[in-house]
Amino acid sequence: MRAIMLGFCGAVIAALSVVAVYAQSADEAAVIKADEARCQAISDNDMTALGALLTDDNIHIHTGGRIENKKEYLTALPGRPRKSWRDPAPQVQVYGDVALMYGPQFNQSEGGEASKIMVSQVWVRQNGVWKEALFHAGPHPES
Repeated sequence: MRAIMLGFCGAVIAALSVVAVYAQSADEAAVIKADEARCQAISDNDMTALGALLTDDNIHIHTGGRIENKKEYLTALPGRPRKSWRDPAPQVQVYGDVALMYGPQFNQSEGGEASKIMVSQVWVRQNGVWKEALFHAGPHPES
């Protein structure tokens, strides 16, 4: 009987582990999808779509160290048009309603010059929606 109970407990723990991994993977995928939408909004110069992906208290730190709040960033960005994308997909670590994302990002100016930067982001889930709370860019070690 004891062996049966231990086996049952082991099966329950294994099943819960699979559910936890699946939930984390779904959250990771949702954060990556939100970031893809962020890059697309930047590329499309769509400040309404971009603004919807940022928390109200969003902070954006540029590679040169300049810090902008959400309003400053959304006001200045149309004057700096670019195409933006991530390749490969960034790394994501989810901790409940907070996710850390990091990895390379590419930006291509209107003149065609592409730059590669390293990006760290904090995403938070608000009312079931992932939004970026912090963006910090730095130089890429290969650049």
